Parts: sequence; structure tokens; C-alpha cells
Amino acid sequence: MVEAAEAQVLEALVAKLKEDPSLIYDPKLAVFKDFILSWGAKAPEAKPQPKPQAKAPEPEPAKVEEEEEEEEPEEPEDPDPDRLEKDPEPYPSPGPAGELDLTDDQLDKQGELKQAAAEALEDGDLAKAVEKMTQAFEIGNVSAMMYTQHWRCSASLGKTSRQFHGP
Repeated sequence: MVEAAEAQVLEALVAKLKEDPSLIYDPKLAVFKDFILSWGAKAPEAKPQPKPQAKAPEPEPAKVEEEEEEEEPEEPEDPDPDRLEKDPEPYPSPGPAGELDLTDDQLDKQGELKQAAAEALEDGDLAKAVEKMTQAFEIGNVSAMMYTQHWRCSASLGKTSRQFHGP
């Protein structure tokens, strides 16, 4: 059961976060941020909102008629020549999520696929290396090294590997 004083403290914190969402990145709130993210919440990337301050009313300056300059429409930015184009769908499966108990046969098959990917990489066949790594992903227990190798090969092929990183 939550005590009334604890609820008031939480309400005060939430009110402060509503005023300035960037406070969620304060190291003192790391546990709270991790907790809300574990529930699927999304932490905003907001700038602090200026606090309204009471000002003495300023005297109105004498009205001077000025011609307003017409704003020029912004020109669209030139596309970045180094930016990779979005990969067409369908994206390959990133494999089962979480830690799985793989059988010896599955571990052997995954090892063979990783070895085939390494050999294709040595031969300069990046497309085949990506294909073999993707097949190894589908077995499960994908390591950070496997993701890194897949991304490196995909990027060399001019693909964004968006299938594993979202839109």
C-alpha cells in the first residue's frame, strides 16, 4: 500500500516532469526512467519550457508603421548524398526474441551458417554473407557480434539494415 506522503511526492514529481520533460534524464531519476520505459512508455526528447515570470507592464511604444517584409519560402534541403535509401520491404526476420535453450543440432546449424557467412565475407560476397547471417538469426540467441557483422555487410551493400532498427 502506498502512503499518502509517498503519493504526494510522486504527484509533485509528475507535475515537475510535465513542466520540464527533460528532467527525466537527470541521473537521480534513472531508476524512475528505467521503470516507466520497462512498461513501454516513451521518454520525450523535450527542451525545458521557460517558466512564466510576472513582469511589470511595459509602456506601449509609439506606433510606427513599418512595412512588413515578406518572408521568402524556405527552399527544400538538398538530400544528403551519403544518406542510404530506405530498404524495400519485406524485411528479414530478426529471429526469436530472448534467450532460448538451443539444441545441439540448432547450435551446430547456427555455427555452420556463421562459418558460411564468414567465408562469404572473406570471398567478398557480401550479399551471401548477409543471407547466411539472417538464416543464423532465425535460429535464435543472436549476439551483438552477429548484429554488428550483419549491419557492416548490409551497410557495405548500401542497405540501411532498417529491419532490425525500426523505421
